[in-house]
Amino acid sequence: MEVTAVRASGGMAAAEQGRRNSWRGGPGRHSMLKVNEAFSSQFLAVEKELGSDPEKTNVNGGAIALGHPVGASGARILANITYELRTKVEGGFMTRVNMVRSHPTDSSPSSSAGSASAATEVAVTTAPVQVSVGGFLFKNNVTKAEIFSCLNTIMTHKSFRSAAASAALFPLMFSTSEVAAKVQLGKDKVGYTICHGIVPYFRNMLLLSLVNVPYLVVCFDEALNKVTQKQQIDVLIRYWDAADDSVKTRYLTSRFMGHTCAEDLASTFRQAVKEIKGSKILQVSMDGPNVNFKFLRSLKEELRESDESHILDIGSCGLHAISGAYKAGHVASGWDLVSFLRSAYNLFKCVLARRADFVSLTRCSKFPMKFGAVRWVENSTVICRALEILPHLIVFVQQCKEKAHKRPTCSSYRVVEEAVSNQVLSAKLAFALSIAEELEPFLREFQTDKPMVPFLSAALESILRSLLSRIVKWEVLYAADTIATLMKIDLSIPENAVNVAAFDVGFSAKNELRKNKKLSQLAIMNFKKGCISFCQGLCTESGGEIAA
Repeated sequence: MEVTAVRASGGMAAAEQGRRNSWRGGPGRHSMLKVNEAFSSQFLAVEKELGSDPEKTNVNGGAIALGHPVGASGARILANITYELRTKVEGGFMTRVNMVRSHPTDSSPSSSAGSASAATEVAVTTAPVQVSVGGFLFKNNVTKAEIFSCLNTIMTHKSFRSAAASAALFPLMFSTSEVAAKVQLGKDKVGYTICHGIVPYFRNMLLLSLVNVPYLVVCFDEALNKVTQKQQIDVLIRYWDAADDSVKTRYLTSRFMGHTCAEDLASTFRQAVKEIKGSKILQVSMDGPNVNFKFLRSLKEELRESDESHILDIGSCGLHAISGAYKAGHVASGWDLVSFLRSAYNLFKCVLARRADFVSLTRCSKFPMKFGAVRWVENSTVICRALEILPHLIVFVQQCKEKAHKRPTCSSYRVVEEAVSNQVLSAKLAFALSIAEELEPFLREFQTDKPMVPFLSAALESILRSLLSRIVKWEVLYAADTIATLMKIDLSIPENAVNVAAFDVGFSAKNELRKNKKLSQLAIMNFKKGCISFCQGLCTESGGEIAA
């Protein structure tokens, strides 16, 4: 039977050249695009795609461009997903190669009697050779195993090198498995598979699912990328999936910026959502820097002029608002508990001798916890631990004073030594803890993917009314029966505020005050004034957020 060359032969040659050129360098360990935890719900879709009939495979899936220098290995990984295999014979996929000279040959005796160079042009014909495509393309099971390994790398936030090292163990762990023996995943191959195969696949799936979605919410957040030393903006899409009757949040893309002013932010935002119609954007979800509000105003004006849509403005992130309000209350009180909490943690951090001395002197094996300056309300456990070990810290400081040779010379110790000398430190910690515990249920309830916006205003009003009940007279608070009138209460007017002596500091703070029998009435009054300032600063900040 006459043997003909298949069209795959040219592709294999190009792939081999690509393997030599492209796999010398790759995306690198840290260039993985951020694919969020929403990918876990797409595993079944990948399984279905990988297990489909080759004759029904979608050639136009777009997971990899034909002209992209992914290289031979990367192309083989994605071939079973994006390319349709045309020839299928019994026993597997086969290709037939016709190894016939391209130049016509002359078999006459005169030509055979010519020079040595002419003799090389004698016709040379070989028998038909059948070569299995398995030598050039991985089988479906191997492809699935490699892609699932890459997906696991994304979900577990592993580096490319770590993923490659794990894949190298597969043949040793599963010595009888042919699939494990054929899995080949180097760090560059993992990077190309993720960046040029998996990411476009999920992105195309997302864009396809948004075709019939009438409205959606665009979420973005900025953070410093320490590797690139640029501002990284991650863009997510939140929409209602009619097929599942649920709200879904999906990662769209990431962009990198140098300057982050409002104009730069607007330009980057347009590039990120250029494939989405502006008329579908119902709301832009973001945190609270002023530059973001300026960007939002310009975006609303731009869409209004183009008659595309009117963006719903519900203010900034409510979680940031509550944490920021708690911070504002702490600053207004003037207590500076943050310096004490940080110094107490740093005093024993990675100092083994000092930790051993603390345990031997106090018989306490618990140490201060780290204070986080971003989510202030979530530091309630830090304050609780500090309040728990405060008596032991006082003993430790007293012992260090008596033994001058063991007295630490670091700045953290000086801050702790000064703080523990304050007679109402425990009461301050107890009051700050009570406020944090009052705000924490709001964070737990609204830190979710569920559609909670309709309940946000009522929850913020409830928190504000509860806090105002501590510092505002009952008749004034009762008269403010709506959220609008509640925010109009002027806390600077003495007639609206409760008497300092009648201010209720809470059960835990009262208990700490009772423990110290030597406290003067002046010290107690100053402590209550600080508590009132704490509540006023918190209410002013949170009330402004509700108004926004």
